Amino acid sequence: MPRAREVLMITAGFYSLWFRTPVGKGVSFVELEDNGKLGGRDATFAYAGQWKQDDERFEATVSAKPIAPDVSGTDAIDIVLVGQPDGEGSAFCVGFIKQSPDFRFDVAVVRMNDIAHAW
Repeated sequence: MPRAREVLMITAGFYSLWFRTPVGKGVSFVELEDNGKLGGRDATFAYAGQWKQDDERFEATVSAKPIAPDVSGTDAIDIVLVGQPDGEGSAFCVGFIKQSPDFRFDVAVVRMNDIAHAW
């Protein structure tokens, strides 16, 4: 009898976030914690927020704060990601910025091997 294929959902661990926006591309790194919190950073922003997965839907709400003083006066931006797991431990999402909802972008949430904290 054939065995059912195990579908890997998003779970706690380390992830790279590959994003493509209307103004460019980039990558960030986050840790998704068991308690639904997330945190991470890249060269420009520090990230903190919440994540959850319900069946086949992955959602995250993230506050992104500039690491260096921002000359534009922006204190933080609030990001929402919504997408579907790919069945192999990663997810493909659409994101938007709450302060500018028409600014939409694509994000690939890719599981990394579990590593020690790098930040």
